[in-house]
Amino acid sequence: MDETELDRIEHLLGLRRWAQAESRARDYLAAHDGDDRALRQLALALRAQGHRSAALAAARAAVRSAPDEAWNHVVAADLCAERGLHDAARAAADAAVELAPHHWLPFATRANILRLGGHEDRKQAVTDARQAVRAAPQSADAHNVLGLCLGAVGRREEERKAYEEALRIDPLHVLAKNNLAAFELNRGRLSAGRRHLVAALAEDPQQDLVRRNYDALLIRVLARSWWMTIAVGFLEGLLLDRAVQPWARFGVFVA
Repeated sequence: MDETELDRIEHLLGLRRWAQAESRARDYLAAHDGDDRALRQLALALRAQGHRSAALAAARAAVRSAPDEAWNHVVAADLCAERGLHDAARAAADAAVELAPHHWLPFATRANILRLGGHEDRKQAVTDARQAVRAAPQSADAHNVLGLCLGAVGRREEERKAYEEALRIDPLHVLAKNNLAAFELNRGRLSAGRRHLVAALAEDPQQDLVRRNYDALLIRVLARSWWMTIAVGFLEGLLLDRAVQPWARFGVFVA
């Protein structure tokens, strides 16, 4: 095993140089067939490029190669969840928790899966997320997952505080900014939501989830602006008996 080369691939993943990471992982596997860390890296590189079926195959190969390695199960659980394979995702997350019961990531992974399930699953998700926070109180990721899980059971004020704590720990945490923005938008607070989304986009303009939420914000603003324009224009027409220029006010409102 060449740990130096595996570290280089890890570095490429951190730089988001997905194609290069994939290429080097494949080259490494050609010389070190079945290496679970390289398979895990290959899975992450493929996933980032949208090749989710191939990514899941690589993750499952990593699990077969080293079934006692928790991180292989973590990646497999995440990819199964993305594919809608809830039972397989849950089984992989359970295995990760059993293998690494003192690490925050397996608990956070399972929590993120369970929060999308039924009532009992959502309650367990909160328990797992709190365990993740206890294991890593200075992990912004753990607090962010806790916020998602609290939101899934309707504990809105605690949800908001969890996102804020994630951002206190890491003010540049893009997903916590996104989730706090979604929290504000879902309560009709468009100005606050816009502020958080703009900050998230400034940190990571390539984050698809943030961009989709920003698009949703624009749709809401456009809808609200358009109806306000119609209403104000109608009143001005009645009171002033003159033509109205709605798009001028629309531009000012969005700004």
